Amino acid sequence: MDNKRILNWIPDIPDFRDYKYKNLIFSLKGSDALLASSDIPMRTKIRRQKESDKQGVLVFGKKGADYAFRLGISNEETTSITAAEAIRLFEAEANEEAQKVSDTFFDIYEFTKKNLFIRKSEVPKDRGLQEAIEKVEQLKELLPGKKDYFDDLEYVMKELGDLPLKFARTIRAIRKEHLQEDAQDLFDEVPHDYLIKIIEEADSIEEGEESLILAEEL
Repeated sequence: MDNKRILNWIPDIPDFRDYKYKNLIFSLKGSDALLASSDIPMRTKIRRQKESDKQGVLVFGKKGADYAFRLGISNEETTSITAAEAIRLFEAEANEEAQKVSDTFFDIYEFTKKNLFIRKSEVPKDRGLQEAIEKVEQLKELLPGKKDYFDDLEYVMKELGDLPLKFARTIRAIRKEHLQEDAQDLFDEVPHDYLIKIIEEADSIEEGEESLILAEEL
C-alpha cells in the first residue's frame, strides 16, 4: 500500500464528504505516524478481523482522473462500493494487529484487480434504463434531424452508463402525441455539450494509466 498517495487522493474524491475522515487525513500529513507508515514495504497485503457485514478483498485504485473501490467477494464475483463505504471499512484502531491473508486471498485479489475498472457497458442494466435506451432508438427515427444528439445520448447510456437515472425517466416519458414539446424538455435537461463532455472525460480515463493503490482482506 502507498500511504502518501492515499492521503493525497482521498480528499479530492467528489462523493466523499465525511469531514470526520477528511480532518483525520489532513491531520496526518507531516505527522510521525505517516512517516512511520512510509517504512511499510510496497505491496504489503493484510487481513483484518474487523466485524462487518462486508467480507472479501477490498481494492482501491485510480485510472486517469477516475477512481474505484471494489470489493472482491470470490474469485468470480466483485461489487463496486462507494468511497464513503470504503473509508469506513478501512478505519482501524491504532492497536489493531494485522493478520496473515487467507489461502483464498490471491485468487480473489487478482480477479478484483482485473475487474477494478470494468467498463460500465459490461454491467447489467436495470429495466428502466434499458427502456430508455430503446426509446432513444425510436427517437432517432422520429426526429432524424437530431440523430447526432441521440447517437451520443445512446452511447453515454449504453456504453458508458454515465447518465443520471433521473434523465432516463425524462426519456421514457416522451410521447408521440407531444413529441416536439417532450423532446425539447429533454434537450433542455440534457444539452448536447453535456453529453460531449461526458464522452471526452471517459476517453481521457480510458487512456489514463491505471494504478493500484491499496488492497486489504476483510
